[in-house]
Amino acid sequence: MDPSPHRNYAEFVSDLHRDDDVAHAVVILFNIYRGPVVVKGAKYLDGTHDPDGRPNRKFWKARLPIFKESTLRSLANQSSDNFFVVWLYERTTDFPEGLLEKFADEVQAELGVPFELAPIDPVDFTVDYEHAFWKRREFEEAAVRKHAGSSQVLYVTYLDGDDLLHTHYVKTMQAQERHIAKDTQVICVPNGFMYASGKRRIRAWDRGPKGTQPPFFTLRYRTERYLAGQRHDGGPGRHLWVAHRLKSWKVPKRLFAQHCHGRNDTTAYNNGLESPDIKGKEAENLIVNAFGQR
Repeated sequence: MDPSPHRNYAEFVSDLHRDDDVAHAVVILFNIYRGPVVVKGAKYLDGTHDPDGRPNRKFWKARLPIFKESTLRSLANQSSDNFFVVWLYERTTDFPEGLLEKFADEVQAELGVPFELAPIDPVDFTVDYEHAFWKRREFEEAAVRKHAGSSQVLYVTYLDGDDLLHTHYVKTMQAQERHIAKDTQVICVPNGFMYASGKRRIRAWDRGPKGTQPPFFTLRYRTERYLAGQRHDGGPGRHLWVAHRLKSWKVPKRLFAQHCHGRNDTTAYNNGLESPDIKGKEAENLIVNAFGQR
């Protein structure tokens, strides 16, 4: 396994061109409640979640700085500006209105590409878990219609509000349009990195045993079909659906980093799929140049 796939990456992307027929939405899932199936075994000892597992006001105060200091930087440093960001969040009863208005202005100033807030009402998972989980994805449609309505092809990447995209992620995804079959539904990125920001540690991360799902992917639609209601997602086990049910194309580059920052619900730097830490200048080059971290 080569832990340094970013080598010669500048040469790789130099051949990539901007394709204005392709629009790309990066949808941030911020305080999104995962439902009782996911939170059942979680232990929220820092007070950022209510007893039922829903994120509360303390979650906002703890996680907004993490988003701004990590995820936002990886987006602001993208080598292509041919994308827009939809920030999906649940409007809870203790929602900090003033805090979000200031935050949105700061994000827009740093990001440099269109940024849309998409507030949604909390959903009732006790009624229909699968329907409730995926209904929220409808709220990105207004932003797509606004920023991508004239495009031929739409890419949609879902990103948790603490993880990182390689600074060439958008450019690399859109470059695949020249190579993939026209009925491709998803572009998978099976392997990436694990990054621990507190100690500035980074290592290669590879997908698990055969049959498990890739953690990062970008869905592909004909824009007109998406706006007519087509969705590829499939259900709450979206990763497994992507891995086995959709027509896929795989990109061998490591283009994401799962971020361990001390307040993760489930992600851990040592998670049973360990590989050696990348050291020295190579590690610093990855952290600073590949993922835009300071």
